[in-house]
Amino acid sequence: MKKISTIFFISVFAFLFLSKADAQPFKVGLFTGFGMSSFETFTLNGASLTESAGTFPLGLQAYYSIDQFKFGSLNFGLEFNYGVVPFSYEVQNNQGQKINDTKYSQMAIAALVKVKFLKKSIRPYARLGAGLYSGNFKQEWTDAVKQAYQQQTGQTIPDKTEFDSGFGFNIGAGADYVLDTKGKSALFFEFVFHIVTRTTKGGNPPTDISIGLNNWAVQVGYQIGLGN
Repeated sequence: MKKISTIFFISVFAFLFLSKADAQPFKVGLFTGFGMSSFETFTLNGASLTESAGTFPLGLQAYYSIDQFKFGSLNFGLEFNYGVVPFSYEVQNNQGQKINDTKYSQMAIAALVKVKFLKKSIRPYARLGAGLYSGNFKQEWTDAVKQAYQQQTGQTIPDKTEFDSGFGFNIGAGADYVLDTKGKSALFFEFVFHIVTRTTKGGNPPTDISIGLNNWAVQVGYQIGLGN
């Protein structure tokens, strides 16, 4: 129900934006960057995942800019953010032997608000977002583990863990570097911290396990203004 409600909210939000795009300042930005995991300590397959892992975000921002404020502008819109490279961990057993590579992929679709200050060539801003986070846990097992599992159970060991989508938040700050006198095109630089908890199922019998999957990223991009 939570997933359906979030998708419905974002779809309505997108329709309202696009239907007015020719009448108000409408901006679209593409970005990439570098991110790192900041996961809470948790145990998966008997191993604790506490080390950091990196990713390369790739995404799109689209929003309205309301500029009639003395301090700067308010910006409301949407963001799509995809981790091109999954967060990857090498998992070992108690004897220090590798048992698998665990990979977590992330995709977020979220509402986005930016509060921009000043109306000069450099415009600092604060940002806040909230929306749906999805992605999978994939485990690439070693041949030794696969063989041992099949001998013991007579089955093939699964390589994916069931992983529910979750509602999360992000908060950050950045700055626009305006490239033209009308402020329609700009480069932007921002730091974003994602706060999200996901639920995975495992064990025998199956048990729901909530996992904190916070992560951060430094993002750089180019935006262009459309409409009047």
